Amino acid sequence: MMRLHLDPADNFLVRDGRPFNQDDAGRAAAASRFPPPPDTVYGAVRVALARALGWDGIGDWMRGTAAEPKQLGSFGPAAEAAAAMQVAGPWFDVAGTPLLPLPAAAFRDGVSVRLAQPGPAVATDMGPVRLLALPPRGRLAAGRWAPETAVRRLLAEGAVAFDDCRVPVPGWVPFIDDGRVPPGVDVQQLGAIEARVGLERDTASRTAVSGRLYASVRRQLPPGVSLIVDVAGVQVATSAFAVPIPFGGEGRFVFVEAAIAPPVPAQPNPGQHYCVSLITPAILPPLAVGAQVCGLPGTLISAVVPEVGATAGFVRSEDGRRQLTNTAAVLPPGTTLFLAGGAGQQLPSAIGERQWRGYGRFLTGVWRDGQ
Repeated sequence: MMRLHLDPADNFLVRDGRPFNQDDAGRAAAASRFPPPPDTVYGAVRVALARALGWDGIGDWMRGTAAEPKQLGSFGPAAEAAAAMQVAGPWFDVAGTPLLPLPAAAFRDGVSVRLAQPGPAVATDMGPVRLLALPPRGRLAAGRWAPETAVRRLLAEGAVAFDDCRVPVPGWVPFIDDGRVPPGVDVQQLGAIEARVGLERDTASRTAVSGRLYASVRRQLPPGVSLIVDVAGVQVATSAFAVPIPFGGEGRFVFVEAAIAPPVPAQPNPGQHYCVSLITPAILPPLAVGAQVCGLPGTLISAVVPEVGATAGFVRSEDGRRQLTNTAAVLPPGTTLFLAGGAGQQLPSAIGERQWRGYGRFLTGVWRDGQ
């Protein structure tokens, strides 16, 4: 398995599926999704592998033309249908330290970071529900990221030192800890916002054209920060990535560096009670208390979902036209599920749809119910 580091050459723009029409009466605007969704990263990785295997960037390797190297078929349309190439990510690397999303059920408790546990059932109009038992002024770590080692230890042991969750972003000014600073780093701070405004001008009259005001909001990674993604199922020399790869919209691109991926610790078989924390977005059917969740052992008892998003994009039709893909509900990284009744059963490697593109990756953690 390889680990690819994607280092944007400049700011980048990854649009969602909302319309962006330059003939709007007001201002047309497009904001970049951040972190970039797995679909965008998967497409960039596939192009990077094609270039590494000999694609010249011009030929139609997607159709398997005879002039292109035969290895390209290993991740063309047929291979994608069979999920032959597996991609996991994206995550962040900060000065050589891989980051993962903290479980949304994590909270700061003095000098420690702990996992909140579901409390006793309470009666509601939806039936008995087990809500998180948080201490007074407890603040969940939704949307926060921390070093991979700290996240894994937090899930395995239920607690980790607050200082172990610090993220050493180069150039950042150290802060004074007043005891209320949440653990890790807000993921939005890993991509600075850069807004651009444009106006079309009539070349004849040299005046502004009505309905041609537009704005795009892009993201810029700080120095020392890159995207990382793990790739399995394709054999490519790590030294073969020498060409910048298009990424997102507006002609932006990334530099790609490859290395052998570090070994992934095995997921322990779940106990009678356990939790699952998503480390990439997941496309799942609606969650229901007391029901199974996409092959995970046991049944759902409670869940912490920071904010449900949506995924949509554009694909090329046979005649070359761009078409909007179907929109699907997406659970964000950090979503935490608490399950019971899964003792001794086998865990899947991922859950939900589009797993080969990086969706649905998770880590398991302890849940000592009633302790």
